Amino acid sequence: MKKFFLILTLVFSGAIYASPGDTTYVVSHDNVHLPWYGNYDQWAVFPSDTISFERVWLNFKFGCPSSGCSDWDYTTNVFARRRTGVIDSTLTTSPIFTLNGNAVDSAVVSYVPTYTYFFNSATGLTDSTANPVLDWIFFSDSLNPTVATDTLQVYASGYYNYLYDNSGNIIDSLWVIPDTTSYQSFWQYYTYFEIIEDIEIARAITPYAGNFSNSWQWGYRIDVTDFLPILKDSVEIRVLYSGYQDGFTVTCNFAFVEGTPARKPYKVDYLWTGSYPYGDTNNSIENYLDPRSITIDSAAAGVKLRILQTGHGFGGNQNCAEFCAKYHYLNIDFNPVAQKLIWRNNCGLNPLYPQAGTWLYDRANWCPGADVYPIEYELTGSVNPSFTHVFDLDMQAFTNIGNNYCSYIFGTSLITYEAPNFTLDVAVEDILAPTSRNTFNRFNPVCNHPIVVIKNNGTSNLTSCTLDYGVIGGQQYSYSWTGNLAFLETDTITLPSFSSTTTVTPLQFQVVVSNPNSQTDPYTLNNTFGVYFTEVPVYTAPFSVLLNTNNAPAQNSWVVKDINDNIVYSASGFSATTIYRDTLYLQPGCYRFEFYDTGKDGLYFFANSSGSGYVRLVGVATTGILKNFNSDFGTSLIHEFRVDQLVGIPTEDKALGNLEVYPNPFAETVWVDFGSAAESGIIFVSALDGRELDQIPFDAGSGKLEINLKGYASGMYFLKVKTQETQKIFKLIKE
Repeated sequence: MKKFFLILTLVFSGAIYASPGDTTYVVSHDNVHLPWYGNYDQWAVFPSDTISFERVWLNFKFGCPSSGCSDWDYTTNVFARRRTGVIDSTLTTSPIFTLNGNAVDSAVVSYVPTYTYFFNSATGLTDSTANPVLDWIFFSDSLNPTVATDTLQVYASGYYNYLYDNSGNIIDSLWVIPDTTSYQSFWQYYTYFEIIEDIEIARAITPYAGNFSNSWQWGYRIDVTDFLPILKDSVEIRVLYSGYQDGFTVTCNFAFVEGTPARKPYKVDYLWTGSYPYGDTNNSIENYLDPRSITIDSAAAGVKLRILQTGHGFGGNQNCAEFCAKYHYLNIDFNPVAQKLIWRNNCGLNPLYPQAGTWLYDRANWCPGADVYPIEYELTGSVNPSFTHVFDLDMQAFTNIGNNYCSYIFGTSLITYEAPNFTLDVAVEDILAPTSRNTFNRFNPVCNHPIVVIKNNGTSNLTSCTLDYGVIGGQQYSYSWTGNLAFLETDTITLPSFSSTTTVTPLQFQVVVSNPNSQTDPYTLNNTFGVYFTEVPVYTAPFSVLLNTNNAPAQNSWVVKDINDNIVYSASGFSATTIYRDTLYLQPGCYRFEFYDTGKDGLYFFANSSGSGYVRLVGVATTGILKNFNSDFGTSLIHEFRVDQLVGIPTEDKALGNLEVYPNPFAETVWVDFGSAAESGIIFVSALDGRELDQIPFDAGSGKLEINLKGYASGMYFLKVKTQETQKIFKLIKE
């Protein structure tokens, strides 16, 4: 069989290269065009349930059609359509005849051609035109009321034809005599159909993509293992696109990873699914979120409720339901069990940015261009096997005033599991950094600390394990983790720094977890996880942070951190619409530049009044722009880089006149002689690696200033004298 990394290479640009076991891939939708609102159904043949699968991933991908992507953020749902075998019926009526395809009240017709008279202004005479032929179709079989039994060709009759004088005045009339008149009646019969449950397995929101190129694609990796009981043999997969504009393409590629799951799902119950009105006093959402009685299977060893819920519509009071945060409440047997605020507060950190619309506004559990995270409630201890429980979901009280329609879209399933398969098992769940997966591009690439996620798949609490990690072909590292994870809990771990030096290309980072609770892991297929990644850029110091503030400078600040997360440079307290240039003198090594906007709307956003600014990394002389950050970045920017060497440290700046620092080398103190300089400012003392050690405000008019460096270790230091307009840097040596 193919290995897991092949499909993810296609969907996620080489993000993941290794996987626990052999993998079967099933494609239901292959770049299917979504031009307009509607259901896009495709049949797919999934593996049988005779094979054991550890995980099932849905590799879901949006793309642009040749005509270009849509401008708007539309809900896109993915359903597995389960045929229940239950037959239902609907009482239907059918006419006993139609006239030209219409179920008219009566047929007043002639078997011979008829004519309609009119006044001909050109001749001044009464003229006529032949009436068209009418198809008179009969449905006379009550057992097959939609099957035609006879057809006649007839003509309109039962009306008056008028005679005109030469001035067009009516002078007489003639009745067009019908040959027959028939009055309509209807057959009543039942139509039968199989009940199909559309079980929602995933949901994603399209981005504001009107300005994206036609080659744009974006992938999501969604865990749909809970739906293994449905995703077997032949299944119809439905993609519901709620867009009123052309459009997007969509790919649904399922990856079935062979192995043993932590616990196997074997039953899926269909609960509340659909779009329900919110705040309508005449049609309460509670009419749809009605209590549901579910009998828990006698063999159930675990039960989980999985809810996909997003709010839509805005305007009126409180901007509900898209832009208002409201709770839902879960009750079992009419007793409160859990509650959840339906809100997503990190849209300004959306990895898919910038977009043409209001992509950075926080919303009711969704962000434009992102997949929707399911809300999950572990109910194993709250329900009993063989017992019928009443499940009820309620929404926080709200009355909609002024908004035409606001709603919540629900996709809810109750999952039942077999007994857990492991007492002791630790797995690598994901690698967040380094990686080239688009999901984590906000803080990648990295040259510093790897970030990995481990998971406890055993029923015994996980208290320790070992993580071996490194770049394939390069130096390997080991880390001992301690903690306390219950069954199915995860922990995100920031590992010590690593070296990316290797002769192997492309770059591959791998993590292997072992020794759970200082014991041998009985199941090792989920112990290894690897990703492709790219290296960080390399700069030569010194270079500068060039900031042009907008009209909201109080929202901004930035820092530069070294490999140990020490802040070596920082800046804040800016003025509006002002250009700042801060030069960074960094020793060779790994660094991280972080820029923050507390308003979560970047240095430019079309929907606010803050104006436009920018931030860049630039050379100090003629090397130009090293890194130009997009001003429409939302909440923050993170950029890691390496410095290969430090060259060209300036020792004089004419704008500060004949300012001097002495003695150099020094023993304990140095003097700053301001000479003819008259400005005030700050003196910064920094270590050789750029770490800021002290700040001393000064008034140049005082003439001289003594700085005590007695407690400093022997070595080289930088002393920067900075004013509003300029700065001067000295390289000092302490004996």
